[in-house]
Amino acid sequence: MKLHKRRLKGCLKKKISGIRVKRILKRNEKFKTWTVRNEFRLNQFITLRLIDYGNTHTCTFIFINDRRFNLYEFSFKEILEIINGKKDYFCMDEARLDLLGTYDSKNFMEDPDSMFWIYCYYIDAWVQCNYDWRLLIVEDAFPMLHALYRAGDPKAREVFKIEIVNAFLSGYLPVVFYLISGKNMDYVDYLDYFKFEEMIWLFEKCLKIVGFHVRSELKTKIYFFLKNKGSDYYYRDNFKKAIKYLNEAIKYRNEALKIYPDDLETLKILGIAYLKNSDYEFARALLIFVLDLSSSKISSSDDIYFKKYCNNINIAEVWYYLGELYNRLFLFNKAIIACNMAMHLDEDRMNTWDQIAVAYEGIGDFERAKEAKNSFKKIEKKIIKNMRKVKW
Repeated sequence: MKLHKRRLKGCLKKKISGIRVKRILKRNEKFKTWTVRNEFRLNQFITLRLIDYGNTHTCTFIFINDRRFNLYEFSFKEILEIINGKKDYFCMDEARLDLLGTYDSKNFMEDPDSMFWIYCYYIDAWVQCNYDWRLLIVEDAFPMLHALYRAGDPKAREVFKIEIVNAFLSGYLPVVFYLISGKNMDYVDYLDYFKFEEMIWLFEKCLKIVGFHVRSELKTKIYFFLKNKGSDYYYRDNFKKAIKYLNEAIKYRNEALKIYPDDLETLKILGIAYLKNSDYEFARALLIFVLDLSSSKISSSDDIYFKKYCNNINIAEVWYYLGELYNRLFLFNKAIIACNMAMHLDEDRMNTWDQIAVAYEGIGDFERAKEAKNSFKKIEKKIIKNMRKVKW
């Protein structure tokens, strides 16, 4: 009991000392590596600050609920080009691409104070225009709009989904690819805010709007988005949603196969998802189809390494699940054949012995079933032992 009290006292001392250090650091200005040179509070959610980093450089940042965002640093020349209307730009991304490299980098941001107020007026205009994504580059517009949406800004909550829809209906591919890929600073999946049917409607509308020459590329992007979402749901054991997304992905699969001809993963996962969801006929048809396709690819390949190693583990997995499927359908002889094929291709598959044991019990061969269970236990012990070695 005394030892327990001593430990508690020690923990409290450490905690108090940590808090004291933080207070000292806050009070002591010499620990600051930057200072706020100017500040403009646009509303209760948005604040712009001009920050000095010693004598090195000065930058303008936008803060949404004290979370900092780096803004695209456009130049005076770019602003004048846009304001004077010499060229009719569809959005800021288009202006950036057109005017990139047209100004001298040495004179860039020569007057930070003037630039700061230009940023303030510009962001104010963005707010007044209901967060129109075209006024900022896409890497700024949507992360900031999402942050405002999460912060509870009523206007942002009203227009957040509308702006995503507007972006898709614009047919401007850079922004569409950005929203589909989810590769952004927040790792936000913007399409998660839409129902499945709404999302498919967006894809179909966008495909009708874009030009014929880029339609194939867009279909490929949609295919991989749907495939990855379906796979995520599959690994989270949500098989109904996995089937929904993967079935939709297959509609766009032909375009993707022109670029990635060896991609059989989608069909395999969809087949397993059907199996886990007890849709046995669909599962069997898909798994057999994957085996036929993969065997034709291996037989037609001249690469010995590809034949022996590249596809064997994937095919072994398909054979294993086919064995499980046959066990569920009480086709035990077929299950034994399928599981033996899986074992031949991948001897270390622990669960295969378990399925073989089920199949032998099904046909009444209890001795072989017992041997299979023992083999299952041996491989299980071997895997556990190897895992412990890796940890050490």
